[in-house]
Amino acid sequence: ASMLYGCRGELFNAKKSRLFDWSYAGYMYGDYDPPKPTPLASVKFFGAVGDGVADDTAAFEVALKTIESRGTLLVPAGTYVITRRLDITKLVFLQGEGAGRTVLSFPKALSEVYGFAKGKEASTSKSQYAFGPGWLSWSGGDFPERRTHVADVTAPAQRGDTVLHVSTLQGLHVGKVVRLVADNVKGDALRELNARLEAPSGAYSDKEAFLRFTARVAEVMTHPKRIRLERALPYDVSLLWRPTIHEWANGCCGVRRNHTGLSDLTIRFPGDKPYGGENREVGYNAIYMWHVAHSWISNVVFENAEIGVILDTTSFVTVSNVTFTSSRPRSSGAHPYTGAKGIWLKGAFDCLVEGFRFETDLAQELAVSSMSAGNVFAGGTGVDVSIDLMFAAPYGNLFTDIHLGAASAPWGWVERGQDAAAYNTFWGISSSAGQLQGGGLPPNGWAPKATWVGCEGANMAPSAAGNRNDWWIETSGPVWPPNLWQAQRRARGRPLAPIQPKRHSGPGYGCDPDDLKCCFGADVSAACPACVTGEYKTPSDLFGCQGELWRADGRIGYEWSHAGYQGYEDGGAAPIPNLPVTVDLRRDFGAKGDGVTDDTGALSRAIKATPAGVIYLPEGTYVITAVLAWRKPIVLRGAGAGRTVLRFPKSLTDLYGNTWQEGSWPGTSQYSHGTGFININGWDPTGRSFTRITRVTEAAPQGARVVYVESTKGISVGQLVRLWMSDPGDSSLLAELHGGGRAPTSPVFAGTKDAVRFVARVEDMGETWLRLERPLPVKITLAWKPEVHMFMPMLNGSTGVQDLTVSFNWTQFPGHFKEQGWNGIHLNQVANGWVKDVSIENSDMGVYFWGCVFCSIEGLVLASVPAERGPESGHRGIWLDHGSDSLIRNFTISTRFFHDITVAGFEHGSVFSNGRAVDLDIDHHR
Repeated sequence: ASMLYGCRGELFNAKKSRLFDWSYAGYMYGDYDPPKPTPLASVKFFGAVGDGVADDTAAFEVALKTIESRGTLLVPAGTYVITRRLDITKLVFLQGEGAGRTVLSFPKALSEVYGFAKGKEASTSKSQYAFGPGWLSWSGGDFPERRTHVADVTAPAQRGDTVLHVSTLQGLHVGKVVRLVADNVKGDALRELNARLEAPSGAYSDKEAFLRFTARVAEVMTHPKRIRLERALPYDVSLLWRPTIHEWANGCCGVRRNHTGLSDLTIRFPGDKPYGGENREVGYNAIYMWHVAHSWISNVVFENAEIGVILDTTSFVTVSNVTFTSSRPRSSGAHPYTGAKGIWLKGAFDCLVEGFRFETDLAQELAVSSMSAGNVFAGGTGVDVSIDLMFAAPYGNLFTDIHLGAASAPWGWVERGQDAAAYNTFWGISSSAGQLQGGGLPPNGWAPKATWVGCEGANMAPSAAGNRNDWWIETSGPVWPPNLWQAQRRARGRPLAPIQPKRHSGPGYGCDPDDLKCCFGADVSAACPACVTGEYKTPSDLFGCQGELWRADGRIGYEWSHAGYQGYEDGGAAPIPNLPVTVDLRRDFGAKGDGVTDDTGALSRAIKATPAGVIYLPEGTYVITAVLAWRKPIVLRGAGAGRTVLRFPKSLTDLYGNTWQEGSWPGTSQYSHGTGFININGWDPTGRSFTRITRVTEAAPQGARVVYVESTKGISVGQLVRLWMSDPGDSSLLAELHGGGRAPTSPVFAGTKDAVRFVARVEDMGETWLRLERPLPVKITLAWKPEVHMFMPMLNGSTGVQDLTVSFNWTQFPGHFKEQGWNGIHLNQVANGWVKDVSIENSDMGVYFWGCVFCSIEGLVLASVPAERGPESGHRGIWLDHGSDSLIRNFTISTRFFHDITVAGFEHGSVFSNGRAVDLDIDHHR
């Protein structure tokens, strides 16, 4: 066993060791092996043939365009000819049916399609494909910037430490993934990567965001403000470098391409011509991943590739079980290879390459460059493997359990001088001859603090004079453990139990053999019991059984769980309270309730005299001959529907006349669109100068929860705020609300000033950003003048109507826009109000909410008594307009309205649930 590790890691101390803990490398921080995802669709559905003759490029392009934002595309067995680059900017995974069975065939080189050279390469006749891209390219984004900034580091730290002192703990919590970012000020950070044994290259002097180290927060500590990271720092941290802590992904910025890649297929290029040599590549480049994380490439065979895989500025990506073959003829002389690079990591962090096999020899089988750090190459073989650390400070990478084959040039081009930074480790490196060729180890100036353990032919430690870069050389024979990465992973208890490759999982599943149906009719709170026939239900692909397929950026992206009374205070759909009685209408105000006496005066006096509380109407029939209205937290409550009856013998037209003019519509009843006989009037100002807190400064996609603003002054965590956006007059916001322009919009509404009035709680915040408790239901674009406003409804809670019947005289319904004004209940700009267990008889309009937020209607019954009033019995049954997040459930409409249910005026986020009707008409009314 090595003196650096021992048999089971007992000699390893991250604080002092030359070794790092590489168990975090690869997909999902090394916690899991990559899964095998279930396909969303087959490329053959989009017209692919797969016969090796037909050009299937267009089918792939249509498929990639059609997949909305993420999904797995099945590529069934067959040979698919592709003649244009596939540039993938979505979270799309390509799943084959086995290498050799599924073949992606690229009959042309990139240079044949896109030209050999351009820009500066054109003047030097150098190929533009020596550094990428690939025929298959995944492009993401992973840029630390001011919008990802969380805190400054306020004290130095040493390699091996796990604690960082920070300027603020706001936005930091246990489990949060953060990134330490530092600049290479005056080249000093690069000097640190060289263990201060070699002078830094001037090429990267003063480079910003030069160092990037990603870890989860394990602990948050106060006095002083500190965070403990899950894993140890790989280098010292100096305040000279302006170190900062960033969010790695926050819904707006940071890494944006996760869970992508491909598996189980062959990538084939022509094998009829020899490789032209360095900088003469024609572009047989297979895969290029840029700014991608938590993705994987597995079970892939590369035939005749010049470059197999490039991982450029990627993090936690796994490449596993890949094979390189070639039938290309070989050139004699300087380029006797069949290609350039097999697997190339440049600027990559914490990636894993394992289980690789090179059945052909390339110029560099494994290449690492551009400050790549913390990566692992493990368990590979080849006919003549070259490991090239290609300059630009690769740091702290592990090469373990690798059989180099002939090992004729094991370290690449070593003559150029220092190739690598410090702490690169070579552990268990063997060759066919039992001796590394090409001079054994590279020159000592090749890299500082290199570690060689169990490398054949490296059994002699250099003298002190010849070891200015502090190399560690230990044992030339077999070493234990033979694969250091696997040993460290086992020591950390990884991998965790694999994620089941099922489409659905969790409570409610497991009832049928393919796990594609939910179990109903039994307790599924913990796990699905055995179901009997008839208890299976097929879940929607948009939601699944328990919401596991729901996506905030998908087709049903609104998070409706907060709808209804106190939807934010109690997690949504809170029980409507039965508040204590404040006054009794009979006892305290002399109402008769005998169905004959006019009780309007008594009820009006009670409303006027009661500042807040419940006005109780005992069982009886109360005759009312005037409109009832209040603007205070009053609940009108009876003894139950059918027991307490408010009878209105006269219509609004009978009582107040009718102009028969509404707006610009002559001949239209002024009561066609309100008001009611029972009116609760609040005030909820939106989009006013006095409600505005701050302006939004950055665009954000649907589903994001982070909103960037000018300032968060005046906002506190836990506060409800309103995102307000207006249409600029070009109908662009209206088009977005109509499915991104998929449906036409009326020019009448162009320029609407408050089309979006989204209310959410502030979960977290920094100086210039807010994290909302629920995701955005619509994207933010600066052209829509997005602003954050106070949510300040005047009437918020403790108001409503419940447990009674509203009864109008039976009359023939005169028709649309001819209403006499038998209008029931109207709530205007109320928050957290309700209508509960109310029946309304013979109404032109049942219940109307205008501008209401988090209100509820429960147990409403709309009926015509004793018979229907005509082909339609009224204008509108339930009408929601210009509000949001209300909940209407357990309703019964046992008569026909012209519009049984109406939503209008940019009402959003409201829910209708568990209702029934005679002939339900759902009207999305402009």
